[in-house]
Amino acid sequence: MARLLRLAEVQQITALGRSTLYARVRLGTFPKPIPLGAARVAWIEDEVQAWIGAQVRAARPDITEPAALEAAVA
Repeated sequence: MARLLRLAEVQQITALGRSTLYARVRLGTFPKPIPLGAARVAWIEDEVQAWIGAQVRAARPDITEPAALEAAVA
C-alpha cells in the first residue's frame, strides 16, 4: 500500500517551501497531492521519491548506478 506524506514531510524531504511546492504543482513539475478531506491533502511517497530521483539524475547525469542514485538521494 502506498504511503501518504503530509505537507510538512514533503517540505522536509524536498527542502522546498510551501509556496514553491504548490507553484510547481500548478506548473505540472511536481506531483499533484491527493485530497484527504476539507483543506487536507497528502502526496504519494513513491511519486515524491521519483521526483527527487529525477532531480538528482538531471543534476548528476554521471550517476547511473541505482545504488549511487539512492545514496545521492538519501
